[in-house]
Amino acid sequence: MNRHLEAIGVFDGLEAADREEMVEAIAGQALVESREYSERVTGVIVYKRPQDPIEGSGTTWLPEAFAQHLVEAIQNMPDAELKGLRQHMAAILENGGDTPAKINGESVEVTPARLAAVDGEIERRERMSLPDKPREDSGRTPDADGPIILDTLDNYEELSWEAQSTARTPAIATTLPGAVRTPLHRHQAESFDWALAAWQAGLPGVLNADKQGLGKTLQTIAFLTVTRGLIIADPWIGHILDGRKDWEMRSQATSVRGWFGLIRKGSGTVVGLARLVDCGKALNQAGMIADFEHHRIAVDMIRRGEVARWVVPWKLADVIPLARSVPYQHNAGAVTWVTFSPDVSRKLAPFLARRDRSDATLPPPSRSVDHPKPVSAPLDPTAEPVRRRSCPSSWCNFPDGLRA
Repeated sequence: MNRHLEAIGVFDGLEAADREEMVEAIAGQALVESREYSERVTGVIVYKRPQDPIEGSGTTWLPEAFAQHLVEAIQNMPDAELKGLRQHMAAILENGGDTPAKINGESVEVTPARLAAVDGEIERRERMSLPDKPREDSGRTPDADGPIILDTLDNYEELSWEAQSTARTPAIATTLPGAVRTPLHRHQAESFDWALAAWQAGLPGVLNADKQGLGKTLQTIAFLTVTRGLIIADPWIGHILDGRKDWEMRSQATSVRGWFGLIRKGSGTVVGLARLVDCGKALNQAGMIADFEHHRIAVDMIRRGEVARWVVPWKLADVIPLARSVPYQHNAGAVTWVTFSPDVSRKLAPFLARRDRSDATLPPPSRSVDHPKPVSAPLDPTAEPVRRRSCPSSWCNFPDGLRA
């Protein structure tokens, strides 16, 4: 749609934000689904209310905010006492004080995360106290009325669908990277081998559900260690770091996926990290002009043929500018990918660790074509980490950018 509207001149004189607003108004609502979901679709049916009620797990964020003995104390509190604790904590935060809260005779620092955890426990009790609603019977037959939904294969009662996966061939050694200097415990080494085997089998991802404190972050870093870099010249690397460019145009396709280092040409340093998520087909001149907002190559350069060889888009995501560049040793000879030494990989690992531990340092994934500010603020691995409430399980995204 964007290309059509641009071709007929509708976008002439409009800013990027106005273009987006116009496209949204014309396109209306759209359904975007993954390839895996599409493979499960068998047709359309009339929606039926589930015969058995779906119950929640009943868990809250208490274990993430309090020690286990305090979790048990909070869960055993009478409702009135729990609500009083909640009011006391809210008042402390509202007034900006540092008075601790008393839980089971112990002084506990009051934080927004702990207040949210207490709210979650109160809401859980309120849900459990509600009487079961009688099922409504409107007298309508499924064939006569009701919303139309997609009918899909599921594995609720029995195995009726399996994801079709294609085995992957590693391009590097399938051993623990030398950049990981911290000795792994037995369960962490087993987790690394398990994630590697799943990746080689072609699975889209794994779910690491180890309990809190068992080292999920280290396990993930061991699998996702940055071992290679790509040299990119100015001004293109600057556009990538600023969030204005998410396609790096190359002369040929690549099968590489996953995290890599962004190397500024001529600097001898790694200045950022990015994730290569896809490689598109070669574009003709019209396609290059239509996709300017992705690669930022000027139209006159395209028409003059200055970039006639560089027409294959390597599609990037999750760009992380580094607060301090990391030097590397470039071996003699022309290469597409630079292989980092274990020492360089070790220095880059903390930046991924900070990203895993605190998504609060990164804004939501987005890209504003005409916005001069970076999409991702530079990360400093030595800075004090920002605390956030996190899930006790950890997703490990495989290098193809997919998730289980």
